Amino acid sequence: MKKIKEDIYNLVMEVTTKVVHPGVLEVPEGKNFWEMPISHYKTLQKKKGAGAIMKALLNLERWNSKKDPPLAAKARKIIDAIKEK
Repeated sequence: MKKIKEDIYNLVMEVTTKVVHPGVLEVPEGKNFWEMPISHYKTLQKKKGAGAIMKALLNLERWNSKKDPPLAAKARKIIDAIKEK
C-alpha cells in the first residue's frame, strides 16, 4: 500500500510541478547539467547574471536533496566550483 501511495504522489508531483524558467542553465538536449564544463556556467553567469545561475543550481540541489542525493551532490560541486573565483 505504501508503494502505491508513493507512486501516486510521484505521478501527481510530475503533473503539477511546472518549470518556471525552462532552459536557464542552457543544457543541450541529450546532456545532463553535470556533464557541462565549469566554463559553461561561468559564461552563463556573465550572460544572465550570477544570481540566476546560482539560484537554478541551488534549486536543483534543494529539490533533489532527499529524493536523489547523488544528483544534489553534483549540483553542490558545481556551485562550489563557481564560487571559487
